[in-house]
Amino acid sequence: MRRIVGFFTELPIFAIVKFTKVCQVLAWIFAIVAVSNVVGFITLSVGSIYIPLCGVCLIYILICGELKFNGLYVVMYIVFGISALLASETYFNSKLRYILFLYVTLLCSSCISSSTAIAFRSLVCRNILILLTFLTIGSFIGYFLGINFAHISQGTSAVFSSSTNFGGLYAHSMLLGPLSVLVALMFLNVYILYRKKIFIALFFVTASAVVMSASRGATLALVVPIVYLLFFMKDGNGDRKKLIGLLVMASIIAVCVGDRFVVGLINKQQNNVEAGGTFNSRESKWDNRLQEFEENPVFGIGFCAVDLQHYEDYNEAGGIEPGSTHLAILSMTGLVGMMLYLIVLFVAYKRVRKNESVVAKMRMCWFLAMITHAMFEGYALFAGGFLCFMYWLVIGQCEDYKVIKKQYLL
Repeated sequence: MRRIVGFFTELPIFAIVKFTKVCQVLAWIFAIVAVSNVVGFITLSVGSIYIPLCGVCLIYILICGELKFNGLYVVMYIVFGISALLASETYFNSKLRYILFLYVTLLCSSCISSSTAIAFRSLVCRNILILLTFLTIGSFIGYFLGINFAHISQGTSAVFSSSTNFGGLYAHSMLLGPLSVLVALMFLNVYILYRKKIFIALFFVTASAVVMSASRGATLALVVPIVYLLFFMKDGNGDRKKLIGLLVMASIIAVCVGDRFVVGLINKQQNNVEAGGTFNSRESKWDNRLQEFEENPVFGIGFCAVDLQHYEDYNEAGGIEPGSTHLAILSMTGLVGMMLYLIVLFVAYKRVRKNESVVAKMRMCWFLAMITHAMFEGYALFAGGFLCFMYWLVIGQCEDYKVIKKQYLL
């Protein structure tokens, strides 16, 4: 196991950074605790550990000094805070949710820039991807054994099931999909670099796990970065030919065995078409977000809040499913917050857009995958969730690349 982990830590797709022993240990502890939140077979609540641990890691970064703050993030946080203060619906505890968002994203975003902060974020990203690799491959194997731990999180005791709501070793199918995308893209980039058949197999396994989740958003999030690489990647080392060869081989395998994997995806699509549209399950939520924006165009309806008349978008505990991250930010923080958010995304994209290093390509793929998936799931403002952390971590990794490139000449 140590040799396997060591192999992954040495992959060149992960940035080389200088770190202390304390930083390394904290990064592993944090990654393990964070990933535990999405593991289906861990029934103990680790949320009570995760939030305080964020504070410990943030304090460590602050104590190490050499701090620089990203002005764009600071302004965005201020605008988001104003939307929380102006929230008309107290039911959703907008102010408390904003404080939690600020608390968590200060750790994973690139708002704080220092050698320690950048090293910690890079190590956490690497460690999380290593852990997700084991979970994704294990979920693929579990599919054929009928192992589906998602049922535990849904209140049933059935671990062995052939349900179309397949989550494998993850707590939910909606976690299996997007997190497996990140792992699949990792193996795709490693194959382009090394061109070894083992990485074709690993890409197929992890990409299959994405399809097994029956998530259309996750499937599209896998396709978009691949298309981007295919059309915009420079072909100096024959990388485009390698990618085309991989896709051809994956397509051949998919034709032979794909019908077994796509049953859930096809059924979900058919159900939505019969209900009135391809994205019928999301369209009403999108309409609600646009309506809220029209009624509160400047600073929005309130941070992590929706109109109470849209009862299908929240539950009794105040949990919200807005249907889209991008539309949620528009409706919740208004035009001002949306503009700053889009600038943050554009700057992150710009940092890695024209760089041909394997590190930049990898971060670009993750970035495109996350913003694509965020079109269909609204988690970016809900700081208690693992996907929220990963979303801002990936954006931060793109922003951090500017500093890493200068220091390590990537």
